[in-house]
Amino acid sequence: MKLKKVYMLFSLLVVFSMMLAACQPATAEGTETPPTEAPDVATEAPAAATEAPVVTTDRHGGWLDEIDVSVVDGESALTQLQAGTIDFFSFNLASDVYPAIKEAGLSSTQSLGGYYGISFNPAIFTDTSVLNPFSNRKIREAMNWLIDRNYVNQEIYAGGSLPKLLPITTQLVEYTNLVDTARALESKYAYNVEKAKAVIDAEMPGMGAELGADGKWQFNGAPVTIAFLIRPDGDGTRKPIGDYVSNQLESIGFTVDRQYKTSSEAFPIWLGTAAVDGQWTMYTAGYNSSGLGSLRDESGNIQQSYLNTSVQAGEPYISNVSDPEFQKLGDDLAQGKYSSKEERDAWMARALELSLEDSLFVWVIDQQVYAPYNNNVQATFDLATGPESTNVGPYNLRFIDQEGGTMKIGTNDLFTQPWNTVAGSNWVWDAHVMRATAMGTSNINGGAGLMADPYTGLAYPQRIESAELTY
Repeated sequence: MKLKKVYMLFSLLVVFSMMLAACQPATAEGTETPPTEAPDVATEAPAAATEAPVVTTDRHGGWLDEIDVSVVDGESALTQLQAGTIDFFSFNLASDVYPAIKEAGLSSTQSLGGYYGISFNPAIFTDTSVLNPFSNRKIREAMNWLIDRNYVNQEIYAGGSLPKLLPITTQLVEYTNLVDTARALESKYAYNVEKAKAVIDAEMPGMGAELGADGKWQFNGAPVTIAFLIRPDGDGTRKPIGDYVSNQLESIGFTVDRQYKTSSEAFPIWLGTAAVDGQWTMYTAGYNSSGLGSLRDESGNIQQSYLNTSVQAGEPYISNVSDPEFQKLGDDLAQGKYSSKEERDAWMARALELSLEDSLFVWVIDQQVYAPYNNNVQATFDLATGPESTNVGPYNLRFIDQEGGTMKIGTNDLFTQPWNTVAGSNWVWDAHVMRATAMGTSNINGGAGLMADPYTGLAYPQRIESAELTY
């Protein structure tokens, strides 16, 4: 506890020093500051400085008395903040909303965090009268050419986010480490509808489908229909992504059943049914990182995002039959079996190539995101994720210059999965509340021995005194 107080005092001193530095008068570029002449007469000695009083508190735990969390539609978040219905909308909003946040006079967090893509059902359906084109890896791979990620960024995100092709975060640590491979793959899989159509046209007949006179794919005399779960909730951008991808698929002969469902409605179908049952074919998937610390090494993303050994331990992963080389590389990377950085980087480069050939997920966008709040709120966030994913957030959330009070927080959804402390919900809005209320009991939910610096990702001691590495 003493260590924690010393660390907190040190942090405050750093903040105060930064504030004092920021208050120094600026000098216009290219000009000199005129010299100050010495006074002609002596002046009285300045009065002895008076030390600022030390602010103390008997408070334990968080700064707030109560936090009221409710589900709020992202489209109404700014209006509800201005009306005082909520104080903080903790779920990230997309970059296209940032101008409206500034116009409303609100504060906001700003992070590289959250990424969206298309999740495919990889199974051959039990009902063999229904064809699943995405049980074919080559058709999933072709989807990378069918999606114009730059168009999505400009039209849906106002150009404020980053097109995403790979299972690593665009332009962060891992991407920079493997930049030659990343750029080569981005060039290879650049938007090309003709190439996507050529691959699909070559593969579909081998699966028993034929192109009808109306230009639509048929199987057993019926249209090849894709059941597409499209999320209209959250920051509101998954719906236009889903509609755009649907339009692209329809333009090359598929029939798309667009099913608009919230997270609570879509989850029981996407992850809660057996893939072979065929209740869905595609889903607008979205993920948040757990912070900058986790993004310094993204080698575990291969296994997590594609393989049937994924730590997510459910559908659609367990139904995916991957290339054996890809399976071994992903598992070995996740378990750190490499013997040097050079070997690790070579494995990662090859795994990125194979991930696009597998394409259980086709990634679309890496977001620049914003979580708005009223100006009397103090919130902490991680540069690589929003306030709902950072471990440090619950320790600092408060009203400025105030102890206590009830803070009203709005988020996208709640109770998508059970709030168990073991193997419970990993949805970001659920985990946010769990983290804030289980700080002393769960390593995952905020009671960790180490705390990641939200600006560097490096670890600081939180509940430990010392540690030793044995190898």
